[in-house]
Amino acid sequence: MEGCWTLTSDYTVTREGTDISETFDHWTMCFGASGRGEQELSSPQGTICSGPVTAAFQSGSFVVREPGNTPCARGFIDFIYQRI
Repeated sequence: MEGCWTLTSDYTVTREGTDISETFDHWTMCFGASGRGEQELSSPQGTICSGPVTAAFQSGSFVVREPGNTPCARGFIDFIYQRI
């Protein structure tokens, strides 16, 4: 699992507390040998989100966890997005 991984499917998130959604078309996760890493998502509208993630194999499945909503920013306004 060590290294960087690019996810190939689009990913839709909704701004917390609203019905405003945005689709992200670029998502990369990079992990160290311990399974700790960072992720970065970006949308065609210019929103970039990044934050920590951890990964491990559990009961034959590859499980990725993030400690909370990933912080995002567009220009000077910070957004917190919730995965749906």
